[in-house]
Amino acid sequence: MKICYFLTQMHSPGGVERTLHNRLKELSKLYEIYLITIEQGEKPYYFGKISNVKYIDLDIKFDRSNRIFMKKNISNFFRIIIKYFKLMLIINKIKPDYTVSLSLGLTSYLLSFINYKGTRVLEHHASLYHLDFVNKSPNFFKSYILNKHSKHIFLSEEEKKLAHFINTEKIVIPNPIPSDLPPIIPYLKKQNRVIAAGRYVEIKGFYRLLEIWKIIYKSCPHWTLEIYGDPDEKIYPCLKSFIEENDLQDRTFLFSSSKDIVDIINNSKIYAMTSYFENFPMVMLEALSVGTINIAFDCPTGPRNIIDNETGYLVANDDIELYAQTLLKIIENSSEAHFKSNNAIQSSKEYALNKILDKWENILN
Repeated sequence: MKICYFLTQMHSPGGVERTLHNRLKELSKLYEIYLITIEQGEKPYYFGKISNVKYIDLDIKFDRSNRIFMKKNISNFFRIIIKYFKLMLIINKIKPDYTVSLSLGLTSYLLSFINYKGTRVLEHHASLYHLDFVNKSPNFFKSYILNKHSKHIFLSEEEKKLAHFINTEKIVIPNPIPSDLPPIIPYLKKQNRVIAAGRYVEIKGFYRLLEIWKIIYKSCPHWTLEIYGDPDEKIYPCLKSFIEENDLQDRTFLFSSSKDIVDIINNSKIYAMTSYFENFPMVMLEALSVGTINIAFDCPTGPRNIIDNETGYLVANDDIELYAQTLLKIIENSSEAHFKSNNAIQSSKEYALNKILDKWENILN
C-alpha cells in the first residue's frame, strides 16, 4: 500500500512536524510511505530522515513577505500553477492508495482538483476555534474542498463535534507519545524550573506568561522560567524587553528551540501553557508522560482534552491573577504536585504509540 503525506516543510521543530516524524518511523515499517514537502529546499530535515520513507520536495519558494501574498503577488500566482502540475505529476507517477494532507492549506486545495482513484485524508491540527469555524461555517468553496476529502482526522472528540459542516467520515485519532522517551525523573528530583515551548508568535501567549511570572517571581527565589522556541522579528524582542524592564533577567530565559525538548521537560517540575488557542499540544502530552505538572489556561480546545484536576491544573481562560496563584500553589505544595505527577504518568498510557498506531492501521486497511 502506498501513502503520500503532504506538508509544507520539515525543517522546523514544530509539534506537527515532530508528531509526523514519530508516526512515519512506525508506519514506514508496514507501508510504502512518501513524504512530499513543498518548500523544504536545501534546508536539513530538523528531526532527520527515516530510512524507509521516500522524500520528495517540490522546491517551490513562495514569496511570503506579505501576509496576503496569495492575493497580491503575481509571481506567487504562477508558482501555484507550477505547484499544481508538480503535484499532479507526482500523484500520477506514484498512484498512492491514500493522500494525507496535514492542514487545510493550499496543498489540500490543489489535491482536491487532481483526479485519481485513491482516498483523500485531511488531518486537522489547527483548532477550528482558531480557524474561526465555530461562529461561522466555512464559505462555499472551503466547504466544497473539505468535503472532497473522504476522511477527516481530528485530535479530540470536541474538535470533531465542532466540524458539523463536514459531511464525509470524521475520525478521532489523538497524537501519540513517542516510544523513545527518556527514563522518567521522579518529580521531587526534577529541577525547580517552569518551562514553556512553542513558536514565538502571539497565539502562544508567552507575553501573558511573563505577566504571570512577574507576579510570583519574588515569592519563588529558587525557581527559574525558561521558554523555548524559534525567535522572530516581532514577538521575541517584546518578550526580551519585558524581562529587562521588570528586572526578571536573572531567572527568566528565552532560548531557541531544542531537539532535546523532551529531556528538558522531563527535568522540569512544571510545564506552563498560556496559549490563546490550542488543538492538542504535543508538549503537554509529553509533559504528562514524564510526570511534569501541566498548568494551562482552559482555552479552546486542547488542554482540557489532555489534563483534568487529577493530572494537572486548568485555569479560567485569561485570568492572569488566578493563574499566578495556582502556579505559586504548585511551587509551594510539592506533596500535591507529586501526587498529580504520578496520576499524569498513568493517564498518559492512553496515548501509547502502539494504541494510536492501531487506530491509523484501522483506517488505512
